[in-house]
Amino acid sequence: MIVQGATCEPSASCAPDFVPAEDDAGDTPCSDSAAWYKTNEPSKNCDWVSKYPEKRCRVKGYNKVLADYACAASCESESCLDDATWTKTGNPSKDCSWVSTFPTKRCKVKGDAGLAMDSCPTACSGEGDGSR
Repeated sequence: MIVQGATCEPSASCAPDFVPAEDDAGDTPCSDSAAWYKTNEPSKNCDWVSKYPEKRCRVKGYNKVLADYACAASCESESCLDDATWTKTGNPSKDCSWVSTFPTKRCKVKGDAGLAMDSCPTACSGEGDGSR
């Protein structure tokens, strides 16, 4: 399964700064991005998130993607439940990770496979502030 936001496979259409997932004996279906970091603080990456995930998984990165998505392993995220193939109709660069950055409005967006709220349940499970 391709995971948008946290990981992607070489054939997937997703953000170029995410890396392929490594499934370690089935224990971790998602992995951390090697490229994600907190906005304006490149030293604060997924390793930093892993040291205090309860609070840091809600931090937005330089690309507006929440740590919960980009650091899926560190956050023990359920972002892997989102449909990796869903994209906004007419704009394949806008996927479930894009929805997660502003779920209040974006969960109502139509995609080729239906509404974002149906295809991106984890992205849409927040309270409008990106929390899960």
